[in-house]
Amino acid sequence: MLKMFLTHAPHALENYYGARVLGALQKTIKVQVNETDRFIDTQGLIEQTPGNDILVVDLNTPLDADFFENCAGVVAVHRGTVDHRIVGVEAISKKEILVINASPGFVDSVTDFIIEMMTHYRSIGRRLPEVAAFLGMKVLVHDPYITTTEKHIHQVSFQDVLAGADFNVLSRCR
Repeated sequence: MLKMFLTHAPHALENYYGARVLGALQKTIKVQVNETDRFIDTQGLIEQTPGNDILVVDLNTPLDADFFENCAGVVAVHRGTVDHRIVGVEAISKKEILVINASPGFVDSVTDFIIEMMTHYRSIGRRLPEVAAFLGMKVLVHDPYITTTEKHIHQVSFQDVLAGADFNVLSRCR
């Protein structure tokens, strides 16, 4: 049976996987977890490597050349981030270890957040319409508590926002 090591400290492991997911994973592969309350450094990772085929490392665990030169038996590493910071790319190539980065799963939530900020014509909500106007978008704003005097932003009635916008996002502040 394949063996996997998860580097996430217990509090992070709970946030990323939870008991249900970890339990399901343990039914298909032998899983070893980081039992310390800290992130693992290169030396700690090297010490945990023997006997593990797959490593799942958090974004704080370095995968530098020293690690890859001393990671006997590892065939694949999944790194919980979308970039190659602190990864020894040349050393990986020499060892022929598969390294997989996480997908940018944050894209949808960040997009939702930006749209939400556009609906509130305050701080970020004031800057974002400026950028949208610069990109050629017609920006319609309805906020009964704030008046805009900027010529590239059209303050209109609520009914006109509903009738004239290609996209509407409604929210209410208390």
